[in-house]
Amino acid sequence: MNKPRLRFRSGGKPMSGPKAPKLLSAAARPRRSRVRTMPQELIDQVIDYSKDQRDTLLSCSLVSRAFVHRSQQHLFAKIILYPSLEIKLKILFETSSHLASYTKELSISVPQICSSPLATVYPEGSSHLLDVLPKFTNLKRFTMRIYGYGVLDWNECVPEDIQTGIASIFEKNMLHEVVLQDVQEFDPGLLARCSSLQMLVLGGESSLSRYTEPLPDSCAPPALSVAMVGSGEKCFQSFMDCCNATLPAFSLNKLQWLGLRELPGDPWIESFHKLAKSSLCMLKHLVIELEIKAGTPGERSPSTELERIDLSGLKNLLTIEIRNNSYEHDQTLFGQRSARILQSLPRPSQLVHITFYCPGQQFATHHTPSRQSHWDDVDLVLSNGFPRLSQVHFKFGVN
Repeated sequence: MNKPRLRFRSGGKPMSGPKAPKLLSAAARPRRSRVRTMPQELIDQVIDYSKDQRDTLLSCSLVSRAFVHRSQQHLFAKIILYPSLEIKLKILFETSSHLASYTKELSISVPQICSSPLATVYPEGSSHLLDVLPKFTNLKRFTMRIYGYGVLDWNECVPEDIQTGIASIFEKNMLHEVVLQDVQEFDPGLLARCSSLQMLVLGGESSLSRYTEPLPDSCAPPALSVAMVGSGEKCFQSFMDCCNATLPAFSLNKLQWLGLRELPGDPWIESFHKLAKSSLCMLKHLVIELEIKAGTPGERSPSTELERIDLSGLKNLLTIEIRNNSYEHDQTLFGQRSARILQSLPRPSQLVHITFYCPGQQFATHHTPSRQSHWDDVDLVLSNGFPRLSQVHFKFGVN
């Protein structure tokens, strides 16, 4: 198809008349903007890629309005709250209240000195923490930790107004994870109110007080899927007391991941066996830290009360990590203990991954661990009854 041609007169001006095409005036011609903007989806992807780089996010928030919203979401997604930052955060939320809705993780860090209880850090009625805590309504993870030396007693050291403020977090938010580090006698009634609670970590010397407030008949206790229990003397026993069958603060029937540390004495063994038989039928991942009792190096069968860990009820276990917490002993006793624990598993076992971890430089070796004599007992156990086993890892040293 032939396109119409423009006819020009002498002098280069176009012809006028019905045969000449009509030209649009300059004002009627459509103009393209010289400023080209990136699609918002692409901008969000760029910012998401830098979500762990705080300086980059701060720079992005100053580029344009298109960058501000996403940058603020990542900047305020996790807040570590120290007493010195409370007044600044209070002022910020007063001027920009929407920022608190972006916070998914809140960590309250309290300085703790043995001679100074928390009541001196947070005098009753004078803390800005009470003005900040009600602002958070979309939290998924709550952490309370003590930095420095010592532990924090929830009942003796935390003022009642601070307890009430923290309790409001458990009431207003759909918390999925709660982490307590060196917090003793924490109120398990707050955990029982979190119907969406999935993970509970009792780190260090943390413990729970006795649960005495039953839930209404229409409310079921939260079902944990992940639990980690620290090394404190009261830690594991208080954990067990709060998940008993008569008055549970939380349920372990759906627990799939458990990490705990072995403690000397019959009470720990009895509590663990009771837990394994009643609540660990769905457990798939286990991390256990062993206490190797002192004995003669190279002794084949050391006499100790800690030899009775029985995992025969864990029929669905897929991975297990066995750690050695006794730094002064060699790998021989650790290998023997590990072999006896693996021997107690039901056969055929469903295990697909086993990890042995020996911390400390004195355990470092330049030889293949499986070829050393102190792992002979483990080799013998693994030679039969583990058809799905595909990986065995050995970790040594502080790194």
